[in-house]
Amino acid sequence: MTSTLQPDFTISYTAKRLACVIDSSLALSIYGLPIAKRLGEWMELWIVREFWHLLESGPATACSRPQLEPAMQQTLQEWERLRQHLDPAHRPVNVLADVLGDSCLPAGSDPDLLWRWERLAQNLDQRLEARGIRLDGQVMALRDLVALAVARSACIFTLQTSRDRQDPPPLCQTLRQWGLDCEAISSGDPLMAIEASWIQQRFVQAGLASLLWSGMDLCVVHLFVPAAASLAAAQPWNEYGHTNDALQLDGDDPAIDPSLWNGVRAFWYRLDDNHAAFSA
Repeated sequence: MTSTLQPDFTISYTAKRLACVIDSSLALSIYGLPIAKRLGEWMELWIVREFWHLLESGPATACSRPQLEPAMQQTLQEWERLRQHLDPAHRPVNVLADVLGDSCLPAGSDPDLLWRWERLAQNLDQRLEARGIRLDGQVMALRDLVALAVARSACIFTLQTSRDRQDPPPLCQTLRQWGLDCEAISSGDPLMAIEASWIQQRFVQAGLASLLWSGMDLCVVHLFVPAAASLAAAQPWNEYGHTNDALQLDGDDPAIDPSLWNGVRAFWYRLDDNHAAFSA
């Protein structure tokens, strides 16, 4: 009697991960490095370009400044080591740089992502300048954060620093100063409960439950920009930037349109408001 041998086979399924941009204030806190190093296996994490510019221009110099506390010096040095040793196959965070060739992007990323982000950022610049807001380094970092979150359809992780639970996080206070609506989501909202539960479970899977227990007041922010879905690049990008015939964004370009940010709404909630996260 002859038996038929069938080869073993494996079926694998990879679920799409939630994309999230880490606010620079969170990145530089005591929670930033653990989140960046360990949560990236379970979520698609991003750091904004301006934060990377800080590391490129400042860590060695900044860390030698006597007014910086030793803990902050160590944090900057560790972020710099992380930046220099990003493994394309196993990087914990993604970065959208000035050109695609210098960016660290997830496999299968939309090639128009950089173009959309640049256009969103420059149009937001025009809006801020029209409101008399000076574009210093801090504002540009937040500008990059907001534009990237919209371009990538990602949420934002940021910290709440106020002891009053009714106060919005500093990021949302800034958005209001920019003339962008910002709304707190009720702890009883069913969609918030689903997402917050999912995020909390990813923290547990990453071995970061202690951060949630330690008093980390993490807020999740979502932005809705009605005009963002219609953005499309006129020409494809190559690894060095646009092709020769591609659209160039400058002050005289018709693509600069501050009204792109009209009708924007931001929604935020505190992660620990989801008290029934693991009831399901």
